[in-house]
Formats: sequence, structure tokens, C-alpha cells
Amino acid sequence: MEFRLLGRVELVRDGVVVPLGRGQRTVVLVTLLLAENRSVPVDRLIDLLWADGPPQHARTVLHGHLSALRGTLGDRLETQPSGYRLHAPPEEVDAFRFRTALDTARSAPDESATATLRAALRMWRGPALQGAPDQLAGCAAQWEDARLEATELLAGALVRLGRPGEAIAELSTPADAHPLRETLIAPLVAALYATGRQADALGRYERTRAALADALGVDPGPALTSLHTAILRAEPLPILDTVGHLPGTSREHGHPRPASGARQEHGQPLPAPGDLPPPTPGALRERGLALAAQGRIDEASDCFHRLRALGRRLADPDIERSALANLAAAAIDLGDYRAARRSAVAAVVLSPRCRTDADRALALANLAVAEQALGRPGPARGYAAAALRAPTLPAPVAESLRTQLGGGR
Repeated sequence: MEFRLLGRVELVRDGVVVPLGRGQRTVVLVTLLLAENRSVPVDRLIDLLWADGPPQHARTVLHGHLSALRGTLGDRLETQPSGYRLHAPPEEVDAFRFRTALDTARSAPDESATATLRAALRMWRGPALQGAPDQLAGCAAQWEDARLEATELLAGALVRLGRPGEAIAELSTPADAHPLRETLIAPLVAALYATGRQADALGRYERTRAALADALGVDPGPALTSLHTAILRAEPLPILDTVGHLPGTSREHGHPRPASGARQEHGQPLPAPGDLPPPTPGALRERGLALAAQGRIDEASDCFHRLRALGRRLADPDIERSALANLAAAAIDLGDYRAARRSAVAAVVLSPRCRTDADRALALANLAVAEQALGRPGPARGYAAAALRAPTLPAPVAESLRTQLGGGR
């Protein structure tokens, strides 16, 4: 049996795609798969299926979906005391095979990493969880982020191996789709320069600089800036001086490191092209909040989706909950109250696993606003009261909540 998530969601048995039926059934299957052989509580499944509130017979409907899946999955789908568990070995799930390949490539020599990453990227048949209901959008964003990381690693390896033309082919389309993602842009600029296209390399840098300034009010990071300086001076790129790694470099955590004797700029080693650190949770959150304050809600949401994916990758529920709470606020700004409710509910569900309480209060406040807008004043008042009891709720949010829902002190 094979489970396919990297593209349209498919269940394959004996080489034949098994129809999954209604979209809710897809949500149940994917949620059980991504739990990775752990039990998923019934309440969690119900919250995912009915973000705007479960119907009276929600458990009966859920049981019907599970019975239909059990007809295909057999005893792989187990009833647990607290929920349901799907036994699926990682090798049967394309997303988990992809993740394993990505982990392997991070610490592999460039030649073998290139082969591993090309094979991993060939697993993709389209956007992650294509055609799945909106409840799975956050999961899809996480896997799409991993796909971009694989592309970045592949391009960096190709540049170091002296194959910049191949790197350009891998990077051009995703770089156009993600103009603010410096970890995509840096190896593309390096590859363009390495193929003698200095003007194109400088043009790509300038477009990125302008996009960052316009969208986020920031300059390019040090790696991209140093690369720009090297191109202006017509200096050789240190990462291209030899095929493979520079003498003395390492691949700790999959990122190339400049050799101790590498070219220096103002007394500091010049970062290798593409050697940008991954965005920190704090930086992503601050960028998202800054964009939201400027009214750039779609761009802010993109930051918060990336923050949620990063929190999941780091297995840090505090980061994930912060992202979800802010996604709920962004959805309210866009007038999408059902999406706001989904994000807020997910943030509150994470609460028992979190160390801090600041974002839980914000999530409860956003949940109250969403419930009120969806015509559910009873739950709205309950969530508002819980939010207002939290000492960590910012005063402006508390005042706005009292104004919108009337009282609640």
C-alpha cells in the first residue's frame, strides 16, 4: 500500500488508486497519516472537520468516515481509548520518504546529495495535498517549505560542483514565485555570475533588494550583500574556486561554511553564496507583525504560515501556536472568519503542550471575534471571558474585544 501526499492526495493499493470519496474523508486520512502512528483524539478530528462548529451528529458522521476508511485499510486503522491510530510505515508515505531523503542530503557530500535531492524532488506530482480541503492548508504549507529547502540544497551543491547552468534551471521558477526568499535568490545570483551573466546576476540582486525594501522595509542579508560586492569587484566566488568544497569547509547541518583562509571583507570571512541562515522564529514573527501593521495582510499571512511550518519542524508548540494566533488575526482582518476560527481553534488545542500563555489569550480573543461574526454569540461570550481573564492579553486587544462584544469585564 502507498499513501501519496506530494501532489493530489491518493491511496494506492496493488497499484490501483482507491477513491477516497468526500473531502472530509481526505482530511481524516491525512490527519491520521501525519500523526505518524500516534493516536489522534476524536475531538481533534471533529475540530478539523467542522471549524465553524460541529453538527449535532458529528461523531456519527466521523464514525462513518472511519468505517469507510477501515474498509480499505483493514486492521491498520485501530480504535484507541482516546481516538484512532493509523499504522503506516514511513516507507509507504511519499512525504516521509521525501523527508528522509532531505535529512540524508543535508549531511552528504555534494555529488551524492545532488543525486539524492533530484530523486526526492521527482516524488512530487504537484502542490502538496493538492485538491484537499482548506483545513489542510497549514500542513500543505509545511511540505511546500520543505520542497523549497530541497531545491535550495540542490542548487547550492550544483554551484559548488561547477554546474551553475543546472542550478539556474532548478532555481529560476521558484525564485520568481518567492521573490523575498533570500535562500533561493543567493544561489541563483551566484549561478548567474558563474556562467558569465554578470548583468543578470546584478539585476536579480537589485530586484530582490527592492522587493525586500518595499515589502518588509529591510535590506538583503549579509550573504547576499557580500555576494553582490564580489560581483561588482569582478572577484572569483570562493565557493567556485574548486570543484566541491573549499579546503577546510564543513557541511554542518547541511550548510557550507567558508574556509578559514577564505577571502575576507572588512576582516570577516565572506559567506559562501547560498549560505544564509534559516529565518529565526523571532524574525519571521516580527516581519509578519510589521507587514500586518502596514495593512499587507496577505504577505503577513505568508510569514505566519512559514512560522508555523518552522515551529512544526522544530517540534516547538509555542512557535506553532504563536503563528496560529496571528494567522487568526490576519484572517479576521481579511474578513475570513471561518479561517480565523480554524486557526484560533488549532492554537487553543495546542495549549496543553505549550510553556507560555501569551498567545493563548490572543487566540481566544480572535476565536471570540470569529464566533460573533459567524452568528454564535454564546460561544463568543465564553471565549471572550476566558481571554479577558488572561493577564497576558494586550490592553488594546482587550479594549477592542469589549467594544465588539459588549462588556465582558
